[in-house]
Amino acid sequence: SVIIQWFVQRRGNIDQDSAVMSLELCEAGDGIAGKTASEAHSNNVCDHDRVRAFLQEQIKKIEANKLEANNTDAHDTNANETEKDFYNSKDNTFFYDVMGWETTTVSKVDKLLAVTPSLREAFVPVCDWEEVGAVSLHKAVATKMLDTLRRAKRIIDLGCGTGALLAIFAELAPRAKLEGIEGMEQLVEAAPRRLVRAAEIFERAGKQEAGKAMRVAAVDGIAHGDAFGFNADGSCNGLYNVVTVGFAMINEDVPIAFWNALADGGQLCVAICDEPLQVAYEKYQARIHFFTKKKGEGKFPGFRAPLGRRHEKIDIPVHFELVRPMRQ
Repeated sequence: SVIIQWFVQRRGNIDQDSAVMSLELCEAGDGIAGKTASEAHSNNVCDHDRVRAFLQEQIKKIEANKLEANNTDAHDTNANETEKDFYNSKDNTFFYDVMGWETTTVSKVDKLLAVTPSLREAFVPVCDWEEVGAVSLHKAVATKMLDTLRRAKRIIDLGCGTGALLAIFAELAPRAKLEGIEGMEQLVEAAPRRLVRAAEIFERAGKQEAGKAMRVAAVDGIAHGDAFGFNADGSCNGLYNVVTVGFAMINEDVPIAFWNALADGGQLCVAICDEPLQVAYEKYQARIHFFTKKKGEGKFPGFRAPLGRRHEKIDIPVHFELVRPMRQ
């Protein structure tokens, strides 16, 4: 009766056990329950039938909420299981090679610690798998740039995420200064921890120089900013031996600032969209191109440069986010 009086006066929610117990009192015509309902009625709050109706309504709501919660829990469990299955499966291209890319790499790159799942684990996504590149793609990029990386003193990755590609560069060019620019603030915040974790794995494997390169990059190597606007003011002209770009562009949109940032003999790696534009998986189809800068070359050659030593490409389609300049 106390329970009935409480919720009748306040019209609040009650738990299922209390509602069922109170309803049983009403249905049994319990004298105390009837008295309470009568008193409530005399105070213009509610009558016995309305108490019963309210209790029944409460029980239905509680049961419906429980059913919805159970369904949500089941959905979350299934989603977690699906995520777990993908994480560990060979379909997870961040960890495992993609069929058809075997010819794009060499044994020196295949044997790197930085391309193994044990080290890639340090760079698992912060938000979703779309933010990280496939290990086959990273290995192919490293293979094409192998000679340049061996002598590189300064490297920058535009759209670097938390630094998975930089870890490969650290192992191949441990004495180079490694830098990155990333537009997603969450990834920039997570990057130092990921880089330190990778450093620890390198160091345990006896790769002290690679570990040191990672630790230096963790301090101030990753900057938050608009990667497309890199070197727009020309302040970095001629400073870099390697510039890699983690998003796709149209050939005519490649900023001259990227090219100007290269030192003589430096190499630019960029995904250039196939034309006419083709969309798949909500991304734009592109090919990875590599341009090597001749001494004193001021103008970006783009597709005008024939394929050869100074202009190479990986002729396998990839899918990237397309970034275009703001038009006035």
